[in-house]
Amino acid sequence: MRRETSPPPTLPPPGPDGYYYLPSGTIPLGMIQGWYYLPFHLTPLQMGFDAVLLVLSMVNMGLGFLFWKCSRKVPWTPAKWLILNMVFIDWLQTIFNTFWLQAPTIFIGHHLAGRIMCQVMGFVSTVWGAASQQAVFLFTLERYITIVHGFSFTFKHVRMAIINVWFSAIILGIFPFAAQRHAAVAPSGLYCNPPWSNGGDWVGIFIGVCGVGFIGMNMVGVVWMYTRIYAKFQSTSKEVAAAMRDTLSHTKSYKSAEATDDDASFPRCASSLPPPTLTSTAPSTSGIVHPTRSVMGAQLDRSTETRDLSFRLAMQSFIIIITYFLSMSPMWISIGIHLFTQMPPPAWWDYVAITSAHLYAVMNPVLFLTLNKHWTVARTEVLMEWRGWIRKVAGRSRDEA
Repeated sequence: MRRETSPPPTLPPPGPDGYYYLPSGTIPLGMIQGWYYLPFHLTPLQMGFDAVLLVLSMVNMGLGFLFWKCSRKVPWTPAKWLILNMVFIDWLQTIFNTFWLQAPTIFIGHHLAGRIMCQVMGFVSTVWGAASQQAVFLFTLERYITIVHGFSFTFKHVRMAIINVWFSAIILGIFPFAAQRHAAVAPSGLYCNPPWSNGGDWVGIFIGVCGVGFIGMNMVGVVWMYTRIYAKFQSTSKEVAAAMRDTLSHTKSYKSAEATDDDASFPRCASSLPPPTLTSTAPSTSGIVHPTRSVMGAQLDRSTETRDLSFRLAMQSFIIIITYFLSMSPMWISIGIHLFTQMPPPAWWDYVAITSAHLYAVMNPVLFLTLNKHWTVARTEVLMEWRGWIRKVAGRSRDEA
């Protein structure tokens, strides 16, 4: 196992201010494994990527504010709590990245507070990762239980679940530090990896494998639940199709019976007719009661509408979950490469991973505001209010001028 607990002798000396010059891809292995930390200035390339990430973070903060305004117009439901929890987790991480990591770096040319910043970021990243993983699982679980088992989450269930998500995420964030692990600089030099992902010895590898296993179990659970949702959709579709065939068959039989009754010289015994299967009935011209086709159709329409709504919501959540897994996969692959080879991934791949993670944070509120009908209506109302306010302010400015 390759292990570097002290700076290599070939490392160039620091500058007069005590800061090293470490371009991406040249950061010592010991720093990437978390054995030591050397203060360093960012190169122009690193500063450029830091500026790009800062722009993405600022966009996400603006979208988070828009999402919060829209949430005030959406009725409170258990599902809304789960959605707000998912977006809030990403928003907190974005605020930390913006004001602790990216913005100060633009002005001072190096990471604020150096090693301290690295450890705080490692803790925040671990909490964010654990909380977001559990939030995605919980969001899928709510859809699964509602659709497959017909059981609806209550506000009490959701509150307890969210509290457990945050409590367990904080415990998981503390655990690697209790095991004497430390956050470490990523190969790109733009941020610090969480302490559970750095390896360096057998204890670090074991903790890392546990972390990868936690991610893997969440993914397997989410995939399994969506396979059950799809199976339920298939079976329900077959039931609806069978109900439609039965409706047409019953309607034809009732029309035939009604015509026979009209031609008969005496009323037929009602027991000789098929028993009505619906509660709403209407008398025929012969006085015999038959279920009406309109009521049967209305009930079938309601059943179909409820089914379509449930699976439309499931498809929306499926798109959001798939976006999460695809966006975070480069970061997980980077961590996996480091753990199982004990060598850092290429710096260019690290750039891809961190950019993809930031893009997910931007896409998350956008998906909710475009896929869900209630949130789309709320978004339109809020944007119309802002447009009216801007026009009002512009009109005042013109009048004063």
